[in-house]
Amino acid sequence: MEIYKKHQNTVTPTCVKESLERKKKLAKAKQEQPPAVVVPSPSVAPTTPVVPIVPTAPTDTLPTVPVAPVNPIPTENNANMPVPNLDNLLEPTSFPEIVNAFPTTETIRTLKFLNFGRDGELSILLSYIYQLSVLSSQNVEFRLALESFVATQLEVYRALSNAVVAFGGSPTLTDGRGNVWTGRNIVSTNNPRCMLQRNIENLETSIKNFNRALGETTNQSLQNLYIRIIEEKEKQLSALQNLLVLT
Repeated sequence: MEIYKKHQNTVTPTCVKESLERKKKLAKAKQEQPPAVVVPSPSVAPTTPVVPIVPTAPTDTLPTVPVAPVNPIPTENNANMPVPNLDNLLEPTSFPEIVNAFPTTETIRTLKFLNFGRDGELSILLSYIYQLSVLSSQNVEFRLALESFVATQLEVYRALSNAVVAFGGSPTLTDGRGNVWTGRNIVSTNNPRCMLQRNIENLETSIKNFNRALGETTNQSLQNLYIRIIEEKEKQLSALQNLLVLT
């Protein structure tokens, strides 16, 4: 009893008392506070733009494109003129190979002059290629002839170059007389009639040069090569002369 009385009469400090009262108020307020309601956030579904599909009518055929005729339009001057036959020019060409070739300086010089000279095969070949580049599409017959000539000239150029090597030479772009081939040798006019005239002159000069070389060699295979080349040049010359009449 004495101990109880002793504690009963004990005085509580003011600061401790205030702290206890504050704790009681906080506990009471916490009990009286309503529980928080958790609202679930709505899930946002990704939106994809809808592209409407427009049905197209099926088509069974492709649209037709009109094609202009490629035949030259006859005029009063050439309506009754014969059209040159190019069938013999479109046949594949082949040239004899060189055999039993003994190295001779004179033969090498002649071959290089025929192939790389000012009026040689390289000049004729590149002149034809240039003319094909600048000729109008209206010059149908002339273009067909030049396309055939280019194929033949490539074979002639290769055959003569191989002949130079067969006789012990080198097919460099020199004419055997100290002159280097130059682009100035090309017939670079843009006038179709001038092209025909210059081509005819060059072919006539080339045929003379091959006939002269034919009489200077004793190698049978080289003679056969010269004869074969002259035949092709005479075909080209005849076709160009006929085209010149129509121009």
